[in-house]
Amino acid sequence: RAFGYAPPRISGIAIMTDADDTGSLAAARYGDIELLAAQP
Repeated sequence: RAFGYAPPRISGIAIMTDADDTGSLAAARYGDIELLAAQP
């Protein structure tokens, strides 16, 4: 609630690898990605 209201529901997640700022090449290998609810 950093902005005074609850955030909207998450509709998507992007995992990206790029090298635009360096002008070079980039490669990545992503393993299993797991999203878990926070524990109270």
